[in-house]
Amino acid sequence: MSKDRSHRMKRILVLLIAMACIPLQAKESKPEDMQVRQIVVGMDVDVAADGAVSGVVPDLRLPADLRQLLVTRVSQWRYRPATWHGESVSTKAYLALRLSVAPEGSDGVVVRILGADSECAVDTGYCAEPPRYPAEAAQANTGGTFVYALAKDANGKMTGVRMLSPTGRPLHMVERAMDKASRKSFETSRWRPSFANGNTVACEEVLPISFSMGSSSADGTGQAALEKLKEKMLPQLSEACPTVVLETAIENVLLYSPAG
Repeated sequence: MSKDRSHRMKRILVLLIAMACIPLQAKESKPEDMQVRQIVVGMDVDVAADGAVSGVVPDLRLPADLRQLLVTRVSQWRYRPATWHGESVSTKAYLALRLSVAPEGSDGVVVRILGADSECAVDTGYCAEPPRYPAEAAQANTGGTFVYALAKDANGKMTGVRMLSPTGRPLHMVERAMDKASRKSFETSRWRPSFANGNTVACEEVLPISFSMGSSSADGTGQAALEKLKEKMLPQLSEACPTVVLETAIENVLLYSPAG
C-alpha cells in the first residue's frame, strides 16, 4: 500500500468519525489507545440464489475509499441461500457491520470488522422500535421473551401479527402487559419489503422481543441467539419471508492496515 494512500485512508477514516455520520460509540480506553473508535456502517447486499454476493451498495454517506474497501471484502462472502415456496431464490439483505478503527504508528490506521450488528444501530429508518418496559413488569421485577410472526405486504406494510411463543396457556397479567407493549411498538415501526428473484413479496417474518428489568429490545439476547431463535420458529410460519444467513466468519477480520 503506497504511503499516499495510507495518509489518504487515515484522513478519510478520521473524517468519518469526526462527521459522526454513522456513530456507535467512542471507547473510554487506556492512554495508549485513546484514539480507538468503534463505528457501525451499513450496506445493501444482493444475494444470488446460490448464496454468493452479487452486489454491494454501502451507505453513500461513507467516504468513497471506505465504500470500495467494503465492496471488495463483502463481495467475497457467502450466505446460506434464501428459499421461497421451497426453491432457492435471489434476494436482498441489509448488513450492518461493527468496525474498530485504531491508530497504527505515527501516520497509519488499522480497521477491523468486529462482527455483524442490528440494523437498529444504523439510522436507516427501518428498525423495530423497542417497546416500553411496562410498569407492571417493573413492579414485579420480571421480564420475558416473546416471539411473534409479523405479516407484511409486498410494500413492507404490516398487515397482521400473531404470537408464536409462549403459547398453549393463558398469559398472566404481567405477560399481557408486555405483549401489549410489543404490539404497540410494531405499529410505530417501519419494515423493509422482502424480495424473491427481484420481486417484492407478501410474507411473514419472525420477530423475537426480549424484556429484562429496566429495558426491552427487539434484538433478543444477541445476534447469534436471535438467528437461532428465528430459525427454530420458521416452520410455524405460513409463508416465511426469503431470508439469508451469513455463513462467512467475519469476527475480528482485518479490513485495512497500512501494510496492505
